[in-house]
Amino acid sequence: MKNIFFDDARLIGNILPDALKNIDAEQTCQCRALRKETLLKEIYDTE
Repeated sequence: MKNIFFDDARLIGNILPDALKNIDAEQTCQCRALRKETLLKEIYDTE
């Protein structure tokens, strides 16, 4: 397990920056429409 943590840290650490570098900044998504209603309304309710 120690070897996986240390040997693959750089590889795993590069996944997010590589994904951000390759994403199309002009594309639109419908992610917000796919979100489920929160069960934490009492915490996040701003009204």
